[in-house]
Amino acid sequence: MEYQGPRRSRPAEEPDSSAGLRDGRNREKRRLFAPQISPRRIPNTNSLGLTLIELLLVLLVLGITLPMVGPSFSKRIADLRSEAALRQIVTLLAEARQEALLMGRPVTVCAIDTTGNCNRVWGEGHRIVVFRDKDKDRKPGAGDSVLREITWPMEQAELSWRASLARPYLVFEETGGTWQNGTLYYCPASRDARQARALVLSHSGRSYLTVDSNGDGLREDRKGKNLRCF
Repeated sequence: MEYQGPRRSRPAEEPDSSAGLRDGRNREKRRLFAPQISPRRIPNTNSLGLTLIELLLVLLVLGITLPMVGPSFSKRIADLRSEAALRQIVTLLAEARQEALLMGRPVTVCAIDTTGNCNRVWGEGHRIVVFRDKDKDRKPGAGDSVLREITWPMEQAELSWRASLARPYLVFEETGGTWQNGTLYYCPASRDARQARALVLSHSGRSYLTVDSNGDGLREDRKGKNLRCF
């Protein structure tokens, strides 16, 4: 065998700096665009509801406040119902007066009871009728013109008409006035004087509701006396 002399080692290859740079950039891209997964939090069970002591405190507060709020809320509802019913009567009387002015003829208002006659007490189931009393018998008949009719809306509550000459009806003259100045007294079914109301009708034919002028919780009549329910 021919001697070829000592074997020469191959020089080591120098690392490719561009390849390393590319790998670094790829790793950075993967890090930036990889989905971010946040660690799962375990909910604090103490913040999800009330403790037994907190629940007992809430029940205690409700037990104290509800008896105080309940009566005032019921009174407010009763007041609203009374006001709504009387506003309906105020509107009815105003329309009757307007009809008398427009037609130039007297217009009668009365509450019809079960016998078909006018009644001074406007109670449950009574029909309150506005009509032209052509035959002047003071009740709506076949020959009369009924202009409007409503049914008294308040169960067991009533209006009582007290006027000069104690007539059980109202008559608006063609001038819009009336010779029957008086008062409609309202009493609720509970007969609670705090819900009593008075609707005053003047000679001019205009009406208004009285107020509680002294702040004692009771409204007064047109003479300044507290209203009462019997």
